[in-house]
Amino acid sequence: MIGDIIKQYREARGWTQEQLADKMGYSSKSTINKIEKNINDVKQRNILKFAKVFNCDPAELVPNPDVVSTEIYVPQLPEYDFGNNLNEESIEFAHLFQDASAEDRALVMGFLKKKQSKS
Repeated sequence: MIGDIIKQYREARGWTQEQLADKMGYSSKSTINKIEKNINDVKQRNILKFAKVFNCDPAELVPNPDVVSTEIYVPQLPEYDFGNNLNEESIEFAHLFQDASAEDRALVMGFLKKKQSKS
């Protein structure tokens, strides 16, 4: 399972779960612990991030590499066009935005529209 592979990569580098969590941008080691115990699934975008942290091919981290695309995924939200010129932080925001509830997306859009009208 993917959690076992991530644990092997982490241990091979001599990193603690806390160190890996920090490198991944997680707030605590509990997320890494749950991944390594195969409790939490790892989304494709996070597989790509783990691969970057481990400096390896994403296919090396998954038992069935045919299901992982090594392309950076930019969500295509129907009412929003992010274009193809996004930096990594913008792509992460787009993923979070896509995964958010409709209510949260509406709040973010309201905030952005207010900021835009003040400019």
